[in-house]
Amino acid sequence: MKQISQSIVTTSPEFLAGALDCLDAIKQLQRTQFGHVDFEEQYFANRESAAAAIIEAAGPVTDRAAGVLALLAEFMVDLEDAGENNADTWQPKILMTPDQRETARQEFIREINEPARNNVMQLR
Repeated sequence: MKQISQSIVTTSPEFLAGALDCLDAIKQLQRTQFGHVDFEEQYFANRESAAAAIIEAAGPVTDRAAGVLALLAEFMVDLEDAGENNADTWQPKILMTPDQRETARQEFIREINEPARNNVMQLR
């Protein structure tokens, strides 16, 4: 694994502004209610809003950097929502086609609306 180069860590005003914006986005993410919403649409809107705030904190970036940020944001949202995330088995929505995302969304909705087995509600 590569080590972080000290040359990317600076104290320039732009660097610090980006870090502060990202911190604000992380705080927003942690205040977001995922499992305590009444409607599936609100659940998905909360997830998308939290991820968007993280991505937007970076400001204008290349498409490649936007892809990195989008994946990291989705990973963070999933981690905050579920409490754990295994990168070896995780299936990021950002890498799915629109049809695949919709199928995954409908499957998730179906799963959370199934009667709980043995009086235990499955969150995922």
